[in-house]
Amino acid sequence: MPATGRTKTVLCTFMDIAAEEEPGFKDWYNREHMRDRILGLPGFVRGRRYINVSPGPKYFAFYEAEDKYILQSPDYLKLVTNPDPASRHYITRFKNAIRTVARVSGSLGEAEGTALAVIPFSPSSQEEEGLRSHLLEQAAPFLMQQPGIIACQLLERDETLSASASGQHVRRGDRTLDWALLVEGNDVEDLRDAVSKAGSMLGSVSTAPLAGVTYLRQLYRVSPN
Repeated sequence: MPATGRTKTVLCTFMDIAAEEEPGFKDWYNREHMRDRILGLPGFVRGRRYINVSPGPKYFAFYEAEDKYILQSPDYLKLVTNPDPASRHYITRFKNAIRTVARVSGSLGEAEGTALAVIPFSPSSQEEEGLRSHLLEQAAPFLMQQPGIIACQLLERDETLSASASGQHVRRGDRTLDWALLVEGNDVEDLRDAVSKAGSMLGSVSTAPLAGVTYLRQLYRVSPN
């Protein structure tokens, strides 16, 4: 199951925000922050925002790019190292942030669901090849057969790019995900049922930095097409 379509690299971020900042934060994220990246920078394919309906940080943002060089471009680095005043205000106030730059090592499905499950893994270097093969050849195809499941992607953290992006970012100290299997569905209940049926096929799900499987509902989507 090789990566398909235009997306080769993703940037995903979990975050909380203080209650008194939330109204302005939501408006800024919808009208400025995500649009500035997806519509303002060549090479981004799609951006999506989610709200968490399980334990963990409340919001999740997911940016998809054609390749990793988009996140190394001068225009992108300018946005993260020297943001405009509103962006600096909110970005530096993220709480419980988990920010990961990852490559898409495999995907199934061309459509987009309105709900998302993030299943984290933290394999050792000795486990990576076997886990990758198992997830892409067995677990993901099984999940795709379940009612209401739309798509699956396996993300693996890009160590070099993550370190470079974090080192130049205006906000420091974010946690990261190692690997994550992203499962898209019609609704959260379909996702819960599918993950439950997969059971032991998913093996050892990580509980760091997320509290196991996280379920999210889509709030917003933007793409240049």
